[in-house]
Amino acid sequence: MLNAVNTALEYGEGGYHSPDFFEAVSDWLVLDIRDASLPALDATARNTLERVRAQAFQSYIQEASDRLEHEGSKTKAYVLGLAGWIEKEAKKLNKKFSDPITECVLYFTAARQADRMPFRNVDLVPIVLQQHLTLWFRDMKDVMAIPPKPAKEGADMEEAFALYRRAQKLIDMGNAFST
Repeated sequence: MLNAVNTALEYGEGGYHSPDFFEAVSDWLVLDIRDASLPALDATARNTLERVRAQAFQSYIQEASDRLEHEGSKTKAYVLGLAGWIEKEAKKLNKKFSDPITECVLYFTAARQADRMPFRNVDLVPIVLQQHLTLWFRDMKDVMAIPPKPAKEGADMEEAFALYRRAQKLIDMGNAFST
């Protein structure tokens, strides 16, 4: 069944937003087998985790590109718009996927621990949010490095404070979902 989750993620139109993925996750969660420490489940869970990360990266890049095309250049308004999109995405995903897909409890011997890194849970919202926030903070850094235009210095300062408040809100959201 975890393979069905991975397959729906890979082939479902819309990735982790697809109805096929949602159905596969729902079916998997009904089985109530969350511990993915068995080698076969662990490999599938790792694959799922990497696919979610890659799709989150692509969804951010697509949204940022669409907004950049509309804005014309990276501005504070551009970054604020992306912040709103990130918040909506996280809330939408949290409604659909409030529980982790897997929880991995690994039992290592000292020799095996050197071979494998500890596995993280496949919890969709924190994974997607972490990827989006990493990219968003890079965009914000780029925007903040642009010197303000002399005629708009007061308005630019107000936008900078709004951006700071939004960044703080996103940090809080990221922390809330990661715990």
